[in-house]
Parts: sequence; structure tokens; C-alpha cells
Amino acid sequence: LDRFCLQILPSIRHKIKWVNLESSSMKRILHATNYPNLYGLGLYDIEIETALSLIGRIFSLILSIINS
Repeated sequence: LDRFCLQILPSIRHKIKWVNLESSSMKRILHATNYPNLYGLGLYDIEIETALSLIGRIFSLILSIINS
């Protein structure tokens, strides 16, 4: 996971359009780099509290973009 996050993801980040993640690696992979062409995200084995928190953050981000 270290090599994937530190070397591979940054070098292919502009090619990534969709990513499926398990909860155990979700935070690390999402924080590894920016994903300028990402339009889809699949989350697996995620606790309901984590999912609700993530949805709330995404909704807040969308609202801030709309209102700016």
C-alpha cells in the first residue's frame, strides 16, 4: 500500500476516472493525491457512521462550490 500511494497513484492520478475502495484503505488512498478526472467512487465494507460522515462532507463541499 505504501508504494501504491506514494509512487503509483501520483504518477497515474490524471488517468483515474473511477475507484473502488474498501474501508481499510479508503482514507489513505483518497488522501494520497488529487484525482482531477475522478467522477465515480465505490465504497465497500464501510460502517454506516463513516458513510454518513463522508456523505455530509461531500454535500458540504458541493454547496460551497455552488455558492462560490
